[in-house]
Amino acid sequence: MVYTTVPREVSENMARAKAYLKRDEVIRSLDAAVLALNTYISVKIVGNAKYMAEVLFHEYANELSANWTIKQFFAARGLTKGPFVIYKSGREQQLSEGLTALKMAIEKVNNAARRQKEEQAHAERKNLLTKGLDLLYTQGDEAKGRAVLRRYIDHYGSEPGVIVEIANHFLKANLPIEAAELFERAMENFPKDPKGFTGAIQAYTAMGDRNKVENTYLLILRTFGAHPNTYLRMSKFYLEWNKKDKAYDYAARALDGDKSLKEAQLIMDKIDKRI
Repeated sequence: MVYTTVPREVSENMARAKAYLKRDEVIRSLDAAVLALNTYISVKIVGNAKYMAEVLFHEYANELSANWTIKQFFAARGLTKGPFVIYKSGREQQLSEGLTALKMAIEKVNNAARRQKEEQAHAERKNLLTKGLDLLYTQGDEAKGRAVLRRYIDHYGSEPGVIVEIANHFLKANLPIEAAELFERAMENFPKDPKGFTGAIQAYTAMGDRNKVENTYLLILRTFGAHPNTYLRMSKFYLEWNKKDKAYDYAARALDGDKSLKEAQLIMDKIDKRI
């Protein structure tokens, strides 16, 4: 097929290439330009349409050479004077190959820079956590350790598991009140993660606050549903609290749900004997 007008695939992709370039989206711009060039190469265009397509390629080459990102890319390689990209009529294949090579080179640089940034961020994160834990455990400076670890949470607490991780460190460092505060935050921010709930029970237990332990168990039932093992833990908790009726009730529920929970039967037998 012979085209007497510029094919839509050429004109539209060149329009996209220029628009992306103005937004400094160089990779997307190069992709669009290569698509346009490859379409041009694959068809036969004659007359004024051929001239108009060549004008589009020439304009794009000039705009690409003037782009700040392209200038910086070549400057890093010792080339400071343009034009960096040249188009000549009849050399569309060479331009397509050149733009493809340029795109690959820029992506390689971008990927290396991204990896370096990620490695730096990872090192900074690790150092912040290490510093906080060292202050908390090794140096015994609880105040500074808590401050550093709270700063760690401010930076990374939106990620699942981070708040619980630091809360467990506070619990290990015999700071149950601080741990409980973080576990409560974890329960609020990540209500589908049971670790925040079980951690809160540990913290409240260490604080000796049985009412909060009880409320958290009931919250677990409402959030995650009934489970024999949860009933068994509640039974043991109530038995320790000397609330025999509730201990017996939850042991029975546990056994109803799972006949293999012999510990639940032992609790029931123990309570029966005392009665």
